[in-house]
Amino acid sequence: MIAVMEKLAVYGLSGDKDRMMRGLMEKGCVQLVSPETLEDYSEISELVERGEHDAYALEQRLSRFGGAVTALSKYEKKPGLFARKPRVQLEEYSSGDAMEKAAALCVRVEAGMRELSEMKAAAAADRAQIDALTPWKGLDMPLNVDSTQRADITYAILAGREPTEGFEQAIQEAGGAAIKVSGDEAGTYYMVLSCKPDTEAVQAAMRGFPYSRAAMSGLRFTAAENIANLEREIKDFDYAIGMVEESLAEHAKNIDVLKQGYDATSLEIDCEKAGGKLMNTDRSFILTGWLPEKELPGVEKYLSEFSCYYVTTKVDQTDPDMPVLLDNPKWARPFEALTEMYSLPLPGSIDPGPFMAPFYLIFFGMMFSDAGYGLLLLIICLLLLKKTDLGKSGKKFVRMLAACGGSTIVFGILYGSFFGDLIEVVAKNFFGATVVLPKLLDPLNQPMTVLIVSMAIGFVHIVFGMGLSAYLMIKRGHPWDALFDVGFWYLVFAGLLMLIAGGTVGEVGKWLAIAGAVGLVCTQGRAKPTIIGKITGGVLSLYDVTGYLSDVLSYSRILALGLATAVIASVLNIIGTMPGPNLLGFIMLVLMILIGHTFNFAINALGSYVHAARLQYVEFFGKFFEGGGKPFVPFAVNTKYTVAETACEEKE
Repeated sequence: MIAVMEKLAVYGLSGDKDRMMRGLMEKGCVQLVSPETLEDYSEISELVERGEHDAYALEQRLSRFGGAVTALSKYEKKPGLFARKPRVQLEEYSSGDAMEKAAALCVRVEAGMRELSEMKAAAAADRAQIDALTPWKGLDMPLNVDSTQRADITYAILAGREPTEGFEQAIQEAGGAAIKVSGDEAGTYYMVLSCKPDTEAVQAAMRGFPYSRAAMSGLRFTAAENIANLEREIKDFDYAIGMVEESLAEHAKNIDVLKQGYDATSLEIDCEKAGGKLMNTDRSFILTGWLPEKELPGVEKYLSEFSCYYVTTKVDQTDPDMPVLLDNPKWARPFEALTEMYSLPLPGSIDPGPFMAPFYLIFFGMMFSDAGYGLLLLIICLLLLKKTDLGKSGKKFVRMLAACGGSTIVFGILYGSFFGDLIEVVAKNFFGATVVLPKLLDPLNQPMTVLIVSMAIGFVHIVFGMGLSAYLMIKRGHPWDALFDVGFWYLVFAGLLMLIAGGTVGEVGKWLAIAGAVGLVCTQGRAKPTIIGKITGGVLSLYDVTGYLSDVLSYSRILALGLATAVIASVLNIIGTMPGPNLLGFIMLVLMILIGHTFNFAINALGSYVHAARLQYVEFFGKFFEGGGKPFVPFAVNTKYTVAETACEEKE
């Protein structure tokens, strides 16, 4: 269901503002809004000033802390799969000593990263220089020599696979000499000699070819000597880089200090921005926001600790500006993750979560349909919930998957499937025994039965969604629309089902279906402005029966995915037992379980999740759901790297 919201306005003393805001942040149940929404705002607007916030300096600090954490994460000892985030008491985030330690460590890390970056850049430049000099390694003369008393020297690189004969001949004809030093895929490397009177002619001849000059400025020795010097320099850089990295690895042992500093700064930014939504006088402030009705007693008790005046106002629950908070019974709460993933309902409409939950569990269980896979999914989810920090949304999602694992176990037992037919196959091939698990339904041998069951459940799903649409119409004061748009279709569906039964029941069903069809023809064109339009709209509405039939057929995917899970598992078991009851057969079976069944588990768990959700979003939601609600975003403690332990327990 959608939580009932109220407007909260607090008029407090400036001296209490910071402490009150911290307390409200800890409670995390008030969404702050601009005081301009107050009914009497126009009367007080000239007496108050809008709160100012300047979070630039804090955001700069946050960016630096974040960069330092990212830099050290490379050297941090990697946490285990189920590692939990550090726990920090809320008051510790505002500790000046902790912030000083974080800032000091950040400065050291930044200095180390700068030094590391500079040395790596210098080493990379040296390596690039070595690559450039390697083709000239066979030239036994200093590279800075570009002329003698009577001759000029040019170091030229003839590009790519350009034929060299023409280049050498052209240089020779111009009065010079092209001495080939080396060649590779990048080009051919030449030392071009020319007498000084012929230099201009030689240069003109060279311009007829795709060549480039090698940059030799600043190189005093031979290429081989320069390469040796650069290699020694790179070794020195590598040693220095190793020392800096050792220092960073040592700093990484205190990375939690930086993480706490990052989260503390993030909370400061949130408080600073929240202050921009307040209105102030010299001695007082005004705070306004949305508050869930169920949280009112706790907030009133907290505000009673201050010298302040507060008032709550009941509002129209269909107000489009009202934020939406889903508030369901504990058993349905995990399925809020599916609704939130799609879209929040509009205020005053229906939260589909509690109605969707049973159907989703059935669909997922029938699709995944293996008790072994369901047990594995349940264990994984329970471990994640117990050992990791998932956050509120993450916990909802994993709890939903855990419930789906339980449903899969139930349907796996009904189908007699435990990692496919693994038990039967192993018993027969390794022990010569015959084991037959009891099966209430067998998708492999009774596909039509499972298909009929799937489509029957799907029909109930669709009809239930139509009923929710009728409920909304009645709730909004349109009972006749509910009768015309849903009630007559119910008559048609009931009549057609009774008609299938035949006999007297079928005869009654025929007249019910006719009555429903007549009702649709007479009412479905009521919005049209002309008589012809009304009649045409009514007649054409009967064509919608094909749409409902198409929707029901969509539920055949339940059988298809159930078969996919079972068939792939059975094939894997056959492959695993093919070598027979020997060591090779045992090894093959273990490999099929660890690799093959893991793949089957992953791909069909994903398929079951997606297709079960698709049946909700398309076939079910399409009948009644009105999306587009704005999420309720309370002023609360939000941290990234640590978990804030507060006096207020998280509401699960």
